[in-house]
Amino acid sequence: MSLQSSNIESIRRRDATLAQIHDNLAKHLVHPDNISDAYIKFQDVREAWSGYNTIQKALYPANLGSEEIDDIRNRRLKFISVLVWVEAHDILHNFRTHFLSPEGKLFHIDDQSLPLKNEDVGFINNFFRRSSFITQQYLFIPVGPCLFNFFAPVCLLGTTACHCRRGFCPKSG
Repeated sequence: MSLQSSNIESIRRRDATLAQIHDNLAKHLVHPDNISDAYIKFQDVREAWSGYNTIQKALYPANLGSEEIDDIRNRRLKFISVLVWVEAHDILHNFRTHFLSPEGKLFHIDDQSLPLKNEDVGFINNFFRRSSFITQQYLFIPVGPCLFNFFAPVCLLGTTACHCRRGFCPKSG
C-alpha cells in the first residue's frame, strides 16, 4: 500500500470514528425532547471513547503518545466530545496545532475549564461552530442542585437540570 493510500485510509477511519462517537453520544442523550434538561452522562462519554485506539483514530493525524492519550482520556473527554458534537472536525483534525505546545504539552483547556466563554474558544474560527460550542457544551457539564437552593435535588425552577450552573438562573436576581 502506498503512503498516499495509507493516509486516505487513515482519514476514512478517522471520519468513521468521529461519526461513531457522535452517534454514540446522541444515542445516550438524556431528555432529548427538553433542551433545558438535556445532558449526556460522563459514563456514556467514556463509553463513546472506549474503543481500541479510538482517541488516536479520532484525532488523526495528531500521532499522540501514550501519555498524551492518557491525559486526554483522564482530563479532556468532555471537551473533545463537545468538539465532536458540534462537528468542529477541522479543530480535531489539527488537534496538535491547536492544543499541544511545541514541547508536546497539552494546553490548559480541560474538562474542569468548562463552561468556556466566547473569548476562550477563539481557536474555533467558524462562527456557527463557535456559537454551537458555547451553547452545546452544557450537555456535557454535570448538573447538580440549584446553587440558590442547596438542599433541593432540583432547581428552584422545578427542572432537573440546574439553570444556575448555566449562568441564567432567574431566581438569583
